[in-house]
Amino acid sequence: MSFIIIKKGTRKSPSQINISESAKTITFSAGFFRTYKISVIRTPYIRLAVDITSKEIAFEFAELDKKNSEYLKLTPTISKTSASCSVNSILSTFSTDIKEISGIYKDGAISGPVKINGFSEHGFIIKIKNREIV
Repeated sequence: MSFIIIKKGTRKSPSQINISESAKTITFSAGFFRTYKISVIRTPYIRLAVDITSKEIAFEFAELDKKNSEYLKLTPTISKTSASCSVNSILSTFSTDIKEISGIYKDGAISGPVKINGFSEHGFIIKIKNREIV
């Protein structure tokens, strides 16, 4: 059996990812980290990839900054239960308008952890077409 310690003040948080149009960031909710048992403290880096054809964004979390040009630093919240990072690299590399990817991703829009050939053994994929536009 594996017991999970309950912390005072814990609130329900949906498992979702938000790409903000105004802040130009990708934010992972506390519920996302809790659902997939990911620690923001132990995995403070993220690597992003885009498949233009299928309109999907792939990402993986990492413990170490393996290659400076590929891994971005996550900025955790004060409580260290959720985190975010900039999506400016996606916007500039692919000449993408933030409105094309901004929105809320949950349930059917997120898949993983899965093996993504040529990218990650334990990555996640978000499907842009399945997002909720805010």
